[in-house]
Amino acid sequence: NPSIWEEALKAIPDMFGMTQEKMDSYPPFSKNFKCKDQIEKDEPCGHFKYNDNICPQRKFKASWHPGWRVSALIGNLIGVQISEIIIEIIKDWQNNKDDPFELYKTLLSDEDADYKKLYETTFPDEMQGMVSAEMVASGLKANELYRNKAICHTALLPAETRYLGILTESNKTGFHSYDTGIELNSAKEQTPNGTELPLVYDPGTRPNCEVDLNMDFKDYWIVKGKDDWKSITVPNSAEIEAYAKDGFQPAGIVMICLMKCDWGKCPEGELQKAGFADGRLQFEVNGDKIVNMTGYDEWAQCSALRGEKNGHYHKPNEAGKFELKARIDDNNTKSFARIMSVIVL
Repeated sequence: NPSIWEEALKAIPDMFGMTQEKMDSYPPFSKNFKCKDQIEKDEPCGHFKYNDNICPQRKFKASWHPGWRVSALIGNLIGVQISEIIIEIIKDWQNNKDDPFELYKTLLSDEDADYKKLYETTFPDEMQGMVSAEMVASGLKANELYRNKAICHTALLPAETRYLGILTESNKTGFHSYDTGIELNSAKEQTPNGTELPLVYDPGTRPNCEVDLNMDFKDYWIVKGKDDWKSITVPNSAEIEAYAKDGFQPAGIVMICLMKCDWGKCPEGELQKAGFADGRLQFEVNGDKIVNMTGYDEWAQCSALRGEKNGHYHKPNEAGKFELKARIDDNNTKSFARIMSVIVL
């Protein structure tokens, strides 16, 4: 609520003109928060914007990022709101003479009915304004994109499939002991064994810190110019066991998401959608040559793959799966592409 946020900011004491003794009389959450009517700016507020007690040289301490006091204020306001909701629920229960367990069953039943209604309701085919004009013109149906059961095979973190070993079908599990894949420099130098695309992590993105300060990492599968065809199969057996025990019958739409380069500045040799357009970056789905990457949105980070034979609706193989093959046809051995996610729906 903007008005609550504005009222909260107004209530923060302004440190400008105060003596050190007066500033020290305020609790840590409000001390050095506002200076000259500016939040986390000017002095001394700007100097104390970030907490330097742990990992003072960590990344992302940018001028446009909020400091810890802003995050704390947001968290407190959310906590207060949730507390008020819980109090109201408890009051309703106290005033309700019905059996609370029966009430719980009723609420669960209502929720299940809402989900069923959501997935059984046909989504309008008109997608104008929701996705790219290219996807609207492609003939793909909105109902398939927004109602089909999907399996997202993603290298990104955090992800349940990474921590539970589902993505790599590995017994390496846990928040700190999951299968990390291959270190970037090793992946660049090695010719991977087998036919699978190597899962890669960049150690430069991991903070060297004694505590977890960041869990968001853009891991990926790498396609390199010096390698032959390599593949990803979606869904794998672990994904079916975890998310599709009752069967998985997608329309056959296969989407991939390439790495979005920071600030639009890609490393030398990286191929994006333009690299596919000029024929260097090549894909196949179950042996069908991909002839078009239909961008989902204006940034074209994720694209639906259109095959030469089957169009956007790919046929599963005998195992009911979709094998995405990728390679780079380029004399430049330093050429590469990074795939963050493969989605089948």
